[in-house]
Amino acid sequence: MKLKNEFIKETIIKKSRFITCLNRISNENDAKAYLQHIKKIYPNATHYCHGYIYNVNNPVQHSSDDGEPKQTAGVPILTALNNYNMQDTIAVVVRYFKGIKLGTGGLTRAYGNCVSEALKSADKVELISFKKYQLEIPYHLDAKINYYLRQHAERIECDYDLNVTYTFLSNHSKLPLDIQEITKGQYLVKYCQEEIIEKDL
Repeated sequence: MKLKNEFIKETIIKKSRFITCLNRISNENDAKAYLQHIKKIYPNATHYCHGYIYNVNNPVQHSSDDGEPKQTAGVPILTALNNYNMQDTIAVVVRYFKGIKLGTGGLTRAYGNCVSEALKSADKVELISFKKYQLEIPYHLDAKINYYLRQHAERIECDYDLNVTYTFLSNHSKLPLDIQEITKGQYLVKYCQEEIIEKDL
Protein backbone atom coordinates (compact mmCIF):
# COMPACT_ATOMS: atom_id res chain seq x y z
CA MET A 1 0.00 0.00 0.00
CA LYS A 2 1.18 3.55 -0.73
CA LEU A 3 0.03 7.07 -0.03
CA LYS A 4 -1.86 8.77 -2.83
CA ASN A 5 -0.35 12.14 -1.89
CA GLU A 6 1.10 14.10 1.03
CA PHE A 7 -1.01 14.25 4.18
CA ILE A 8 -0.58 16.34 7.35
CA LYS A 9 -2.53 16.01 10.61
CA GLU A 10 -2.08 17.88 13.88
CA THR A 11 -2.90 16.54 17.34
CA ILE A 12 -2.65 18.20 20.76
CA ILE A 13 -1.58 15.90 23.61
CA LYS A 14 -1.19 17.48 27.06
CA LYS A 15 -0.60 20.89 25.44
CA SER A 16 2.21 19.63 23.16
CA ARG A 17 1.62 19.93 19.40
CA PHE A 18 2.25 16.75 17.42
CA ILE A 19 2.18 17.40 13.66
CA THR A 20 2.29 14.19 11.61
CA CYS A 21 3.53 14.65 8.04
CA LEU A 22 3.23 11.74 5.61
CA ASN A 23 4.65 11.62 2.11
CA ARG A 24 5.74 9.24 -0.64
CA ILE A 25 9.43 8.55 -1.21
CA SER A 26 11.45 6.39 -3.60
CA ASN A 27 14.83 6.34 -1.86
CA GLU A 28 16.86 7.67 1.06
CA ASN A 29 17.57 10.97 -0.70
CA ASP A 30 13.83 11.60 -1.02
CA ALA A 31 13.42 10.91 2.69
CA LYS A 32 16.23 13.30 3.69
CA ALA A 33 14.91 16.00 1.37
CA TYR A 34 11.40 15.72 2.81
CA LEU A 35 12.72 15.86 6.38
CA GLN A 36 14.59 19.09 5.58
CA HIS A 37 11.47 20.46 3.89
CA ILE A 38 9.41 19.81 7.03
CA LYS A 39 12.04 21.46 9.23
CA LYS A 40 11.75 24.62 7.13
CA ILE A 41 7.93 24.60 7.30
CA TYR A 42 7.89 23.98 11.06
CA PRO A 43 10.99 25.77 12.42
CA ASN A 44 12.17 25.71 16.01
CA ALA A 45 10.27 22.54 16.93
CA THR A 46 11.52 20.51 19.89
CA HIS A 47 11.76 17.25 17.91
CA TYR A 48 11.48 16.00 14.32
CA CYS A 49 11.04 12.26 14.88
CA HIS A 50 10.60 10.09 11.82
CA GLY A 51 10.49 6.68 10.23
CA TYR A 52 10.47 5.58 6.62
CA ILE A 53 10.25 2.52 4.39
CA TYR A 54 11.20 2.28 0.72
CA ASN A 55 12.00 -0.30 -1.96
CA VAL A 56 9.10 -2.72 -2.46
CA ASN A 57 11.25 -5.70 -3.49
CA ASN A 58 13.84 -5.41 -0.72
CA PRO A 59 12.46 -3.04 1.93
CA VAL A 60 14.83 -0.59 3.63
CA GLN A 61 13.61 0.78 6.96
CA HIS A 62 14.96 3.58 9.14
CA SER A 63 13.78 5.51 12.18
CA SER A 64 14.99 8.30 14.46
CA ASP A 65 14.00 9.43 17.97
CA ASP A 66 15.61 12.85 17.37
CA GLY A 67 16.34 13.49 21.06
CA GLU A 68 13.32 11.76 22.58
CA PRO A 69 14.11 8.85 24.96
CA LYS A 70 15.41 5.80 23.10
CA GLN A 71 12.77 3.83 21.14
CA THR A 72 9.87 6.05 22.25
CA ALA A 73 9.38 7.80 18.89
CA GLY A 74 11.12 6.30 15.86
CA VAL A 75 10.17 2.69 16.64
CA PRO A 76 6.43 3.35 17.20
CA ILE A 77 6.36 5.50 14.04
CA LEU A 78 7.91 2.67 12.03
CA THR A 79 5.61 0.14 13.69
CA ALA A 80 2.57 2.14 12.61
CA LEU A 81 3.83 2.24 9.01
CA ASN A 82 4.35 -1.53 9.05
CA ASN A 83 0.95 -2.17 10.64
CA TYR A 84 -0.64 -0.46 7.64
CA ASN A 85 1.66 -2.34 5.22
CA MET A 86 2.90 0.96 3.84
CA GLN A 87 5.54 1.05 1.13
CA ASP A 88 7.71 3.93 -0.09
CA THR A 89 6.48 6.14 2.75
CA ILE A 90 7.99 8.56 5.24
CA ALA A 91 6.30 9.77 8.43
CA VAL A 92 7.74 12.80 10.22
CA VAL A 93 6.19 13.75 13.57
CA VAL A 94 7.02 17.32 14.56
CA ARG A 95 6.68 18.01 18.28
CA TYR A 96 6.42 21.40 19.94
CA PHE A 97 6.88 20.60 23.65
CA LYS A 98 4.76 22.69 26.05
CA GLY A 99 6.09 21.64 29.43
CA ILE A 100 4.07 18.57 30.40
CA LYS A 101 6.13 15.36 30.25
CA LEU A 102 4.40 12.21 28.97
CA GLY A 103 6.81 9.56 30.26
CA THR A 104 8.25 6.82 28.06
CA GLY A 105 4.97 4.91 27.80
CA GLY A 106 3.02 8.07 27.01
CA LEU A 107 5.52 9.11 24.34
CA THR A 108 5.43 5.69 22.69
CA ARG A 109 1.62 5.79 22.55
CA ALA A 110 1.57 9.39 21.38
CA TYR A 111 3.94 8.91 18.43
CA GLY A 112 2.43 5.59 17.39
CA ASN A 113 -1.15 6.83 17.65
CA CYS A 114 -0.42 10.07 15.78
CA VAL A 115 0.95 8.17 12.80
CA SER A 116 -1.80 5.52 12.94
CA GLU A 117 -4.55 8.16 12.99
CA ALA A 118 -2.93 10.07 10.14
CA LEU A 119 -2.62 6.90 8.06
CA LYS A 120 -6.25 6.08 8.78
CA SER A 121 -7.34 9.44 7.35
CA ALA A 122 -4.88 9.72 4.45
CA ASP A 123 -5.84 8.74 0.90
CA LYS A 124 -4.06 5.53 -0.04
CA VAL A 125 -3.62 3.35 -3.11
CA GLU A 126 -3.36 -0.40 -3.41
CA LEU A 127 -0.66 -2.02 -5.55
CA ILE A 128 -2.09 -4.69 -7.85
CA SER A 129 -0.07 -6.98 -10.12
CA PHE A 130 -1.34 -7.49 -13.66
CA LYS A 131 -0.17 -9.33 -16.74
CA LYS A 132 0.28 -7.18 -19.82
CA TYR A 133 -1.03 -8.69 -23.06
CA GLN A 134 -1.24 -7.82 -26.73
CA LEU A 135 -3.81 -9.15 -29.18
CA GLU A 136 -4.11 -8.57 -32.91
CA ILE A 137 -7.44 -9.44 -34.56
CA PRO A 138 -9.38 -8.68 -37.75
CA TYR A 139 -12.07 -5.99 -37.72
CA HIS A 140 -15.01 -8.39 -37.74
CA LEU A 141 -14.04 -9.63 -34.24
CA ASP A 142 -13.56 -6.16 -32.77
CA ALA A 143 -17.01 -5.74 -31.20
CA LYS A 144 -16.88 -9.10 -29.36
CA ILE A 145 -13.30 -8.62 -28.15
CA ASN A 146 -13.92 -5.03 -27.12
CA TYR A 147 -16.95 -6.04 -25.03
CA TYR A 148 -15.04 -8.89 -23.39
CA LEU A 149 -12.00 -6.77 -22.53
CA ARG A 150 -14.12 -4.06 -20.93
CA GLN A 151 -15.35 -6.71 -18.51
CA HIS A 152 -11.99 -8.36 -17.72
CA ALA A 153 -9.12 -5.96 -18.50
CA GLU A 154 -7.58 -2.66 -17.38
CA ARG A 155 -5.88 0.20 -19.23
CA ILE A 156 -7.01 -0.90 -22.64
CA GLU A 157 -5.25 0.68 -25.62
CA CYS A 158 -6.46 0.09 -29.16
CA ASP A 159 -4.69 0.70 -32.48
CA TYR A 160 -6.67 0.51 -35.72
CA ASP A 161 -4.54 -0.26 -38.77
CA LEU A 162 -4.76 -3.19 -41.20
CA ASN A 163 -5.96 -5.15 -38.17
CA VAL A 164 -7.06 -4.13 -34.68
CA THR A 165 -4.33 -4.37 -32.05
CA TYR A 166 -5.23 -4.30 -28.37
CA THR A 167 -2.72 -3.77 -25.57
CA PHE A 168 -4.12 -4.25 -22.07
CA LEU A 169 -3.61 -5.43 -18.50
CA SER A 170 -5.50 -8.26 -16.82
CA ASN A 171 -5.21 -10.70 -13.94
CA HIS A 172 -8.20 -12.77 -15.08
CA SER A 173 -6.84 -16.32 -15.10
CA LYS A 174 -9.15 -17.58 -17.87
CA LEU A 175 -8.53 -14.70 -20.26
CA PRO A 176 -6.21 -16.54 -22.71
CA LEU A 177 -8.68 -19.44 -22.97
CA ASP A 178 -11.66 -17.11 -23.30
CA ILE A 179 -10.00 -15.21 -26.14
CA GLN A 180 -9.21 -18.46 -27.87
CA GLU A 181 -12.85 -19.51 -27.56
CA ILE A 182 -14.21 -16.16 -28.81
CA THR A 183 -11.93 -16.26 -31.86
CA LYS A 184 -12.55 -20.00 -32.43
CA GLY A 185 -8.88 -20.75 -31.84
CA GLN A 186 -7.63 -18.50 -34.66
CA TYR A 187 -6.08 -15.73 -32.52
CA LEU A 188 -4.09 -15.94 -29.28
CA VAL A 189 -3.07 -13.26 -26.82
CA LYS A 190 0.64 -12.51 -26.56
CA TYR A 191 1.97 -12.18 -23.01
CA CYS A 192 4.34 -9.20 -22.66
CA GLN A 193 5.31 -8.68 -19.01
CA GLU A 194 4.15 -8.20 -15.42
CA GLU A 195 3.06 -4.70 -14.39
CA ILE A 196 2.01 -3.23 -11.07
CA ILE A 197 -0.57 -0.46 -11.05
CA GLU A 198 -2.04 1.67 -8.28
CA LYS A 199 -5.76 1.66 -7.55
CA ASP A 200 -7.51 4.00 -5.12
CA LEU A 201 -8.81 2.44 -1.93
